[in-house]
Amino acid sequence: MDAFVAEVRSRSDILPVVQSYVPLKRKGGRYWGCCPFHQEKTPSFNVEPDKGFFYCFGCHAGGSCIDFVMRHESCSFATAVRAI
Repeated sequence: MDAFVAEVRSRSDILPVVQSYVPLKRKGGRYWGCCPFHQEKTPSFNVEPDKGFFYCFGCHAGGSCIDFVMRHESCSFATAVRAI
């Protein structure tokens, strides 16, 4: 199972998935926007496509592409994998 999860994560491009939910602007090697998981006015949510993860400095949400979809859609792992 761990090999399968690693394979799905390595094949999933996090940037287009997150950008389908959150408007992001590039600053250096990261993309920044307002966090979809809490209310904020100043962007503290970032995506690092090269490393394949997101993180919010405001609410401390973070993880992979699958984690983002699971959290945003309130769905299971299997449903998130199918959505990606």
